Amino acid sequence: MSKENWHKGYKEIKNAIHNDIGVTKEEVLDVFRQVAKDEIQQIVSDSKPFIYNTIREVIKHEMIDAINEHRYPEINGRTWIYGRNDNGKNKFKDYIAGVMKEEIVNRLKDQFEVNLNINKKEEKLNNYLIVYYNRFANETQTYKVAAKNAFRAGRLFYQKKNRKAYHDCIETIEEI
Repeated sequence: MSKENWHKGYKEIKNAIHNDIGVTKEEVLDVFRQVAKDEIQQIVSDSKPFIYNTIREVIKHEMIDAINEHRYPEINGRTWIYGRNDNGKNKFKDYIAGVMKEEIVNRLKDQFEVNLNINKKEEKLNNYLIVYYNRFANETQTYKVAAKNAFRAGRLFYQKKNRKAYHDCIETIEEI
């Protein structure tokens, strides 16, 4: 069949579907998508043991390679970077790393009960007495502040008092 004849036959069938039957392009695509989805699900469900064993073997191989070549998955923010290239664009290996993570979590979840409580630590604040020289009043003065440590007490002092005006005026910071 020549290209021209094929194109002519395609146009005739397309026009018949649209005009005579009244089916839109989207409806045809939806039918094909559903048929493809059903076929893929059937193939995958029939091949599930094979796929599972294949993925396990690939994971095992990749883990051995990673250990031998000192390549380990890295976490950059929320993204797992895993692969031989520098920018982490190896999607198959990213997928395998994700499968490994899920498998490890599932195995651990079956064997252990994990309870993780994250509570904010109560900060113990100490009271500090800052002795400083007030150039404007030409006298030594004190300032009381509650802070985690002497450094933080000094910072709080400079937040309250103008750093430029009171530059280099702190004589001592004592815990009381």
